[in-house]
Amino acid sequence: MENFDAAPKKSKKLKKVSPGVFVVGLIVVLAIILALTSFFEVDATEQAVITRLGKYNRTVGPGLQMKLPLGIEKSYNVPTMVVQTEQFGFQADEIPQEISQENKPEEARMLTGDLNIVDVEWTIQYKIVDPVAWLFNVSDKQGTIRDISQSVINLLVGDRAILDVMSSERSSIEALAQDYMNENFDQLGLGINVT
Repeated sequence: MENFDAAPKKSKKLKKVSPGVFVVGLIVVLAIILALTSFFEVDATEQAVITRLGKYNRTVGPGLQMKLPLGIEKSYNVPTMVVQTEQFGFQADEIPQEISQENKPEEARMLTGDLNIVDVEWTIQYKIVDPVAWLFNVSDKQGTIRDISQSVINLLVGDRAILDVMSSERSSIEALAQDYMNENFDQLGLGINVT
């Protein structure tokens, strides 16, 4: 009988990783994960609200900030220095399509005190003054702002004659609307101020 194994077989040896190298690699990976989940940046126009295990802990200002890692603390950036806008009664690019098609014509049409119908277009501008209240007190913030603003304008327009709404009482309606809206937003604890 002939032996057909002409070439000797080479045995492949697996290189074993020493426990020391494995532990060092694990520590490096863990350190990277801790570093990535511990630091966050807050823009100059924002404040960050920090929660620890879902409960309010603190508010921090702009810059590179630190928190407890691995989801123990979470940060929520709130634009407190930005003037935000809500527009009523007219089409704008910032307003989502479904709102502009369904609600715009109806929200602009109002009944005046002398039983005339008038189309009123208005814009409110507001700033977030209390980021904690903004985040936690009201769930539908935009809907609440829009509903209160619309009810205040309806109230003020409904108390006046059409000619007053269109001319002499216009600045009075604006000033009263700002005061009434801010009162309502304060009562709800929304954390905003209409400017």
